[in-house]
This record gives sequence, structure tokens and C-alpha cells, in this order.
Amino acid sequence: MSTNLSLNTADIVTLILIMLLCAFAVRIVIGFFRTPRPKESRRKNSTSGTEPAASENNPLHPGLIRLTVNVDGMHCGMCEANVNDMIRRDFNVKKVRSSHIQGTTVILTDKDIDDSEIEASIGKAGYRVLNVKREAIS
Repeated sequence: MSTNLSLNTADIVTLILIMLLCAFAVRIVIGFFRTPRPKESRRKNSTSGTEPAASENNPLHPGLIRLTVNVDGMHCGMCEANVNDMIRRDFNVKKVRSSHIQGTTVILTDKDIDDSEIEASIGKAGYRVLNVKREAIS
């Protein structure tokens, strides 16, 4: 039994496209089930001779004030973004980071911010400030 199989150019192109589509689909499935790396290991260490990145415990600019604000009402990442945006919009801060899991917003600034101003800013976003803790970073 002999089969005479002839492929023209359109058939070859179609087969190549099907193979590429399958390879792409496999790549998506593998990426979907991959265990994500912890955030710390995703950060690249700077060894190019430039100054190291600042952290909250070791800032590049001494004299900063760390305000830790306990916030009620944050439930998701979008809530965190809303609070961060309101703080950035209303105050000149170096860094702001919120966590809905911990219920906190950490603000790094070189000028102290009054509690009532923080409450008003976060209140505009629809959240409630429980308390504010200040800590000088030297």
C-alpha cells in the first residue's frame, strides 16, 4: 500500500503555524502552573558601582521620618493603591507602601505630617485611620 502525499506551500505554512500555536499554548500552560518566586529573589542586586538602593531600615537620606498608619477598611490590592495615591497626591513623600493584609500604610517623608491631615487624606479615599506611629530614621 503506497500513499502519494503531496504538500504544497500553503499546507506547509499552515502546519508551521499550527506547530507554533501549540508551542505557544504549552508555554502559557507551563507558565500558569509555575510556582512564583518570592519577591526578594526577583529583585536584582546592583553591583554596577552605583549607590545601593535605599531600604526603610537603611535609607540613603538620613533624617527621614517613618509614619506607620493603621488603616481600617483596606481589603485588596486596589485599596492599597487608592490609599497610596491619596497620600502621594496630598503630601510630598519619599515613599509610601500599604498592606491590606497588615492593615498598615508606611510613609517615608522628610517633613512631619499632622495626624488630622493624614486622616483627612485617607478619609477622602473612604478608609479610616486608627492610629499613627512616628519614628525618626537616622
